[in-house]
Amino acid sequence: MVNHPVPSAAQRLPLQEISHVIATAAADYHWSVAPSGPGQLRATYDRGSHEAVIAISYSRSAYSINLVSSEDLKQQDGEIHRKYNEWIHNLERAIEERLNAAAVALK
Repeated sequence: MVNHPVPSAAQRLPLQEISHVIATAAADYHWSVAPSGPGQLRATYDRGSHEAVIAISYSRSAYSINLVSSEDLKQQDGEIHRKYNEWIHNLERAIEERLNAAAVALK
């Protein structure tokens, strides 16, 4: 997922708060999250033999989620196990919900 817009109301949040909201949303869905540079987080989802590592880049206007590596998810020729797509969809939804909630709290 590339350049997903941050909800307009949440674009007023400080960048540090956007980072915190994204990390919290990911942790709620069992991703282990660590900062990896300015405007960047690295998250790992480990479920038994299945593992995905993603890079999350963010700004006040958009965020992107990119696969870094995977284990036992049948990644090949641009395809990957459908479970990975479910994990990312859940993460995207959680980030969106939390960003909207943080924007409401900012008012």
